[in-house]
Amino acid sequence: MNEALKLIQHSIHFVIHCLKDPKIFIYFLPGAIVGLIFWEAYFILENIENIIEFVEHIPLIGSFLSTVFTVPINFIQFIIVQLLTFFILTLLSPINTFLSERIEFQLNGKAFPFSFYIVLRDLWRMVRVVIFLVFLEVLLSLTYWLFVGWYNPFDFINETVYFIIASFFYGISFFDYSFERHGMGLMKSLNYGRSNFWLVLFSGFLFKLLFSIPVVGIIVTPVIMTIITTFLFVKQPPKFSVR
Repeated sequence: MNEALKLIQHSIHFVIHCLKDPKIFIYFLPGAIVGLIFWEAYFILENIENIIEFVEHIPLIGSFLSTVFTVPINFIQFIIVQLLTFFILTLLSPINTFLSERIEFQLNGKAFPFSFYIVLRDLWRMVRVVIFLVFLEVLLSLTYWLFVGWYNPFDFINETVYFIIASFFYGISFFDYSFERHGMGLMKSLNYGRSNFWLVLFSGFLFKLLFSIPVVGIIVTPVIMTIITTFLFVKQPPKFSVR
């Protein structure tokens, strides 16, 4: 764990160094466009929810009507955040892949071929990987809830476990830009995550921390996490054959 923390610290210093290059800021633009569109829809729903708060003051049925209006809005807001995360991990993957390749070239001078076929292949792989990882995340969370969570009286323990599970899979999703480039299949990718559990987990912590920053988090998180995980992959390569 200590080694992982040191590598994370070095990766943050490397990010700061990269941000001194003005050319890097072009990679923030796609995330800004996607994020602002999603947050606009999110805030519109939030404003609607605030407007209908007056319904609570209606005698007898105010509380019921308020629930009827606000519960669907809260659910839609939740779906928007989940879709936004999915878009960042999938539709922005070609941009993040280019950035990841650039960072690795900067670190070790290794260049990789480019073609539209590779871009489409990487995008399709990322969609499949994210869907599979989300499935695993839900499966692990559900398994924990069935065996422990539903009768555990300490909610903070349950929330911590769910946070750790989600963080691990978010972390490994950003590592996948490097996994794909080095020809690592899904099983080898998961094996890397298992062998470097703390590294992947701390990366997921950083993702959730940055992503929680209103508006700005959506813009900066994909770029910063791509740089961090690429740096970590180069500094902590797999101990097994990747091809």
